[in-house]
Amino acid sequence: MDKHYLTWKDFDNLCTSLHHDIRQYEREQNIKFDGIVALLRGGAIPGIWLSHNMNLPMRAIGLKSYEDTQQTDGIELYNNIGNELKDFIENKAIIFVDDICDSGRTYSCIKDLCGLDYKNIFVTLHCAKDAYYTPDIFAAKSNRWIVYPWEP
Repeated sequence: MDKHYLTWKDFDNLCTSLHHDIRQYEREQNIKFDGIVALLRGGAIPGIWLSHNMNLPMRAIGLKSYEDTQQTDGIELYNNIGNELKDFIENKAIIFVDDICDSGRTYSCIKDLCGLDYKNIFVTLHCAKDAYYTPDIFAAKSNRWIVYPWEP
């Protein structure tokens, strides 16, 4: 498997690009985002970066669709914070953040779970070139296996 190892500087550059593009989206759509939901585990660190740099509150929800480098048959939901998450996202403009969109299954799961609508966007650091769903905003396209600086 062709792996691409990112540095912390690479990560910072990708997040800076996302931040810029999200602010541009806000201006174009005349919208102001109210918060961030990071999709664990991959979206945790990008979510924290965006939360701090955009001065937005953040929550997290856990989804698991991989065992090591192998995609599983389904998506396991864990760390569902129930009513607290519903209260956090209800009638608000929310940014859902993940590290990569490789197939689009996570987006579909979040859309079903949280009822994503026009006020909410899905952003990722990377998007696979052959993903059947393209995030609203992503920093780079890649079909390589990305190893982020926080991963072993």
